[in-house]
Amino acid sequence: IATSSVEGFAVVEPCRVLRQSSLSASTQENQETLELFSPCKINLFLRIIRKREDGFHDLASLFQAIGFGDTLELTPLVETTEIGEGSDEFTCNMPGVPVDSTNLVLR
Repeated sequence: IATSSVEGFAVVEPCRVLRQSSLSASTQENQETLELFSPCKINLFLRIIRKREDGFHDLASLFQAIGFGDTLELTPLVETTEIGEGSDEFTCNMPGVPVDSTNLVLR
C-alpha cells in the first residue's frame, strides 16, 4: 500500500480502507463481541435533498474514505439487564459525546 503526505493528511489507497473495514467477531467474557472499523470520510459534495417525516434527511453525497477512523465494539446486552428488554446501551471513551438517545448511534 502506497502512502504519502499531502498538506498534513495521510493519503492511503482506497483498497486499504476496504480491508480495514471488514468485520471480525471475537469472544470476550463469554459474550460475543463484534468489532468494526469505521473509516473517517471527507465530504467532497453534500446536498440535503429533503427532510423526511421521521426527522432524518435524504442526502446526495460524494465522499472519500481516509485511512483512519474509529473501532466500534458491539456486545449484546444480557437479558437480565436493569435497562429492560429491547433497550440499547451506548458507552464512549471520549468526553463530551452524548450517550443517551440524542446520539444517532442509538436511533
